[in-house]
Amino acid sequence: MVCCYKGFFVAIETKAPGKKGHVTENQKRVMDEIRDATGLAWVVDDPTELDAIFNAVDIMLKLTGGRHD
Repeated sequence: MVCCYKGFFVAIETKAPGKKGHVTENQKRVMDEIRDATGLAWVVDDPTELDAIFNAVDIMLKLTGGRHD
């Protein structure tokens, strides 16, 4: 899943429960490239993790005064 959240490019690779560690080399490479380009990338295997991800972005924005460059 890819999206823009409050100005951040966000990529989320979803996995079946218990399969979070099963990321292909290509998926790892793409996530590294996204992070290198100041995007955010995660792997999740539980829908509740999505709330934590977006809450972390909100906290980061509050701590930086809304800057993310």
